[in-house]
Amino acid sequence: MRGFLCGYEVKDFIAFHQNDTLFGCHKQLDSDTTVADMESKVRKEKVNLCRGYVESLKKSCKVPRNLELALKVREVIVGDDTMSIFEFVTHHAIH
Repeated sequence: MRGFLCGYEVKDFIAFHQNDTLFGCHKQLDSDTTVADMESKVRKEKVNLCRGYVESLKKSCKVPRNLELALKVREVIVGDDTMSIFEFVTHHAIH
């Protein structure tokens, strides 16, 4: 949904892309989970990586430095409704 980012801002998602953040599935996280806690939970396999995020990395031609994330990006098949980071920023821009 346009403008709905679960308490994050567009700049946060740009930073996640740039920093190879292990972004977890929103269905498995509490709204007050910090980025550090989220990454820890993903590393410990308590939370799945967000598939949409991984697809977005691939569509954005991002090759993560994080090997685990790079393997996921390499394996994922990008869906028709997946947005690159540029499309994501454009879609969520508030006019």
